[in-house]
Amino acid sequence: MFAMEDIVKLSREFVAVKGNQKLANQLKVAFAPSVVILDADGDELGRGIFSDEASLKKPLDAALKKYVSKEISWSESPSGTRPVLTVYVDDKKDSEELLKALTDRTLVKLHDRFEFVKKTYEKGSEEAKALSILQAPTVLITKVQDGKTGVIEKLGGKQSATAVKIAMLRALKKFEEPSKR
Repeated sequence: MFAMEDIVKLSREFVAVKGNQKLANQLKVAFAPSVVILDADGDELGRGIFSDEASLKKPLDAALKKYVSKEISWSESPSGTRPVLTVYVDDKKDSEELLKALTDRTLVKLHDRFEFVKKTYEKGSEEAKALSILQAPTVLITKVQDGKTGVIEKLGGKQSATAVKIAMLRALKKFEEPSKR
């Protein structure tokens, strides 16, 4: 389609789908040719009308900047008003990879809906026994209700950003369920 080197590089970050009138109506596309950029959840990241490589590059660049990898804001004492995602880590590679996965751009839009705590995994500790934590890394998502902390999601071992995102979304659903009653 376009030969401009920047567009070729950018296209590696996206999956192109040719639309039809039904999709154009659904996405409220009024002019052609247009580009609408959605994330994997179907949330819109950007849109634009284009006539050349430069006008196509602008919305693609903007979409990539919307969710960029971001460091976690770790809490020492979470309030419990949001789900608490605690990671139990050690100094091994799997723990480093999990911490990196938490900063992945696909998780950034979920960051403000959680409180994050990082703890060093201590095999055989009272806390590890009480929470049935058998290894590092482990992700534990908890909820404080009526003064008690309950586990709502748990992942043990090496995890991808996708696996963590799925657990986070399930945890949010479970966390928000009682408030709808």
